[in-house]
Amino acid sequence: MNIFIFHRDFRIEDNLGLAQLANEEDKIYLLFIFTKEQIKANNYFSPRSFQAMVHCLKQLRKKVHVNFLKSENEQTGIKFLLDQGYKINKIYTNRDYTPFALNRSKAMRQLSKDYNFIYREFDDYVLIEPLTIKTTQNGYYTVFTPFWNKLKGHFNDNKIVTYKVKSFLPQQLKNLEILQDITNVKSSDFNLPLVAEKIKTAIFQLDQNYHQTRDFVDLETSTAKISTALKFGVISIRQCYLWSIEKFCVFDNAFARQLAWRDFYYQVTYNAQLHQQWSFSENWNKKITIDCINNPEWLQKWQNGETGYDFIDAGMKELKETGLLHNRARMVCASFLVKNLQIDWRKGEQYFAQQLIDYDPIINQCSWQWAAGTGFDAQPFFRIFNPELQQKKYDPTAKYCNKFLKNRPTINKIVDYKMSVKKALEIYKGK
Repeated sequence: MNIFIFHRDFRIEDNLGLAQLANEEDKIYLLFIFTKEQIKANNYFSPRSFQAMVHCLKQLRKKVHVNFLKSENEQTGIKFLLDQGYKINKIYTNRDYTPFALNRSKAMRQLSKDYNFIYREFDDYVLIEPLTIKTTQNGYYTVFTPFWNKLKGHFNDNKIVTYKVKSFLPQQLKNLEILQDITNVKSSDFNLPLVAEKIKTAIFQLDQNYHQTRDFVDLETSTAKISTALKFGVISIRQCYLWSIEKFCVFDNAFARQLAWRDFYYQVTYNAQLHQQWSFSENWNKKITIDCINNPEWLQKWQNGETGYDFIDAGMKELKETGLLHNRARMVCASFLVKNLQIDWRKGEQYFAQQLIDYDPIINQCSWQWAAGTGFDAQPFFRIFNPELQQKKYDPTAKYCNKFLKNRPTINKIVDYKMSVKKALEIYKGK
């Protein structure tokens, strides 16, 4: 049997690993394996993200038969099939770059050696393979702008290629105790663009001056809201770039640049083998536990949108109520927690993970390290967002704040902005 395993690439069209297998084989078993690591209660589990994942899987199964299995982990699921007498010839899948996924890949490669089948992974989640773009010293980029410039240069000489999947015969597993029925599993699309036609429409409805308006939280056309679609791969990153070029007429456009941050974060994480709880700055990781106040009452008020700063509170209420958060609000809310409240960035990272529909471990962690000044290409320690000025600039009519705060009365600020900035600068200068 020949198997393609879905991880977070829930589509048939322009699916690199599946296209390769379909070129080689006519009969393919499509699998998705529900594992205990995915669904067990943990500090990073997002119920909304899980519901969106199940929705995307249900939509995929309407197009083609996918076998849903349940198992302790991926390798034990495959081993069960082997023990049932299935003769596996090939298993193809697309590469993920989280530490968890890399460990899973290692276990699957070992299993393929033990049972003598072919196991291959393909770089489908990114526009360009992580090891392709290198510095002049043959290393990997840790600063975004030169990475983006190199990426643009690469695609001045090379076209973005999409992959046509040849027709194949989907095969069905039967009468196995590890088959999973997801018919009644709670799911939702959260009114997000999670099919190709809606994703294309969302990109084409972006403000033509997106480079000037993308930070305005009060404008519907300042964001395409396709991060969840990309998280679960219902559309390829290649197609999104192509639509952005069609929309803005050039590769070097502001929306494509935003998409490139995703490639950048995946590349540095893959190359640096980033551990989920470790800062890139080793010195910071040692010092943060000493200098952070980590006031639990402040953390709770931040989570509940009760800091007294309207822009922060509106953002946190949007997150809690909808599972979404505009990128500008994400940056300001994260900066406020770490620099003004002096709370460990990992507490914010964990809370965002629990709330976000589009939760992506790599992007979430890298974004928080950027805000905390602990990662690569990090925000300078002396750059501390003033939430009141941010509101005046990016929500000038208070439309966004009023939407989520519902014209609440003024509440006391939990910290004095100027005093908290002074304290933050004292801490950061010591690093």
